[in-house]
Amino acid sequence: MTHTVLIDLDDTLLQNSMERFLPAYFQRLGAYLSDVVDPDRMLSALMSGTRAMLADTDATTRLERKFADIFYPDLELDESELQESIHHFYTEIFPELEPLTSVKDGAREFIEHLFANDYEVVIATNPLFPGIAIEARLQWARIPVDEFEYSIVTSYEDFHFTKPDPAYLTEILGLLGRPLADAVMIGNDVAADLYPAHQLGLPVFHLHDQPVENYPGGDFEAAQEWLKHARGNFRPEAQREPESILARLKGHLAALLTLSNHCPPDTWQARPKPDEWSPIEIVAHFADVEKEVNLPRLKRFQMKDEPHLTAFDTDVWADERSYLTYDPEATISNFALSRSRLIDELKVLKPGDWERAGVHSLLGPTTLAEVMHFAAGHDLLHLAQMRQATGFPP
Repeated sequence: MTHTVLIDLDDTLLQNSMERFLPAYFQRLGAYLSDVVDPDRMLSALMSGTRAMLADTDATTRLERKFADIFYPDLELDESELQESIHHFYTEIFPELEPLTSVKDGAREFIEHLFANDYEVVIATNPLFPGIAIEARLQWARIPVDEFEYSIVTSYEDFHFTKPDPAYLTEILGLLGRPLADAVMIGNDVAADLYPAHQLGLPVFHLHDQPVENYPGGDFEAAQEWLKHARGNFRPEAQREPESILARLKGHLAALLTLSNHCPPDTWQARPKPDEWSPIEIVAHFADVEKEVNLPRLKRFQMKDEPHLTAFDTDVWADERSYLTYDPEATISNFALSRSRLIDELKVLKPGDWERAGVHSLLGPTTLAEVMHFAAGHDLLHLAQMRQATGFPP
C-alpha cells in the first residue's frame, strides 16, 4: 500500500527564516499597494486576516474566505478592487524575495528519493499563503511543481485549517482518502509539525541539526533511513482518542467540501463505472448516514445506558431514494449542517462520556468512542471514491 509522506516546506525543504522573511514580505506588499491604501493600515489588515485564519476552526469556510472577510472590510475596499493588483504582486514582486532564502543541501535529492521509491508526497506547509506564493518557494528550493507530481500542495485556496490544528492533517488525508496508518510527518517545527501529527498517532521525524529528544530526527540522510521502518511506529490507539476523532470528523467534512467544489458541474450524476457511485450519490450517502445513523446513535448514548445499536444497510438507499435526482448544493449543505451539529455535540462531552458502553447488533459490545471512530473510518471509504470521481487534484 502507498505510504504517504507529509513534509513541511519552510526551514525543512527550503532555508527560510520566517522571522526575516515575513517583515520583508509585508514591506514589499505595503509599498506595492501604497497608491491604493496606507501601508500601516494594510499591514494591520493583513495581520488581522492572518490571525483569523489561525484562530477560526470552522470546517465549512476556506482559509482564503476567512482572510478576505477580515482583510478587505478592514481596508474599506471591495475585494474586486485589489484582486488584480495582488495577483500581479505575487507574479512580479514576490519573486524578488528569493534572496532571503537559500537552497537546503539534500532537499532535492530527498524528494527525488521519495518519488523514485513510489511514496505519495504532500507539501504540508502552513496554508496561510495563496498557491502561487507556495509554488514560488518550491521553485526557490529547486523542487518545483512542474518537475515533481506532488499529490497535494496545501494553500489557502482549498484548505480550511492551519497548523497546529490536527484537523489540518486529517483534511489532507481526507482529500487523499488515506487512513492515518498510511502517513508520516516530517518537519522542523515541533509544535506546528510534529506534535499535532503525534497526537493522531502518525510517526514523525524532526528534520533538524539538533533534534529534540522525544522524536527521531536528523538530516535528510537520517530521514531516508528512518522511513524504511517508520510505518511500524504508527500508534493505532491514538485513533480512538476524542481529540483524534474530532479532528478526523472536522477534517473529513472540510475535505468533502473541497472535493465537491472541484467537481465539474456536468459530472455530478456521472458514474465512473456502472457499479460505482456518482459524486451526487456519494454526497447524498454522507448526508443521510450522518442524519439517520451517526446523530441518532450519539443521541442514544446520551439518553440511555448501554443502548442497542441497530446495523443498517445504507448502501441500498442510493437506488431506493433515487440519489441521482438530488440537488448537489442542497445535499452538500445538508451534510455540512448535520456534521457540524455532530461535532458541536461531541466537543462538549466529558472524557468519561466517550467511554459510555453500548451494544452493536453486529460488532457486539462497544463504546461511543469506538462508534465515532468507525464513523470517521467510514468517511474515508467514500472520500476515496469522491476523489476518484472528481479527479482531484486537477
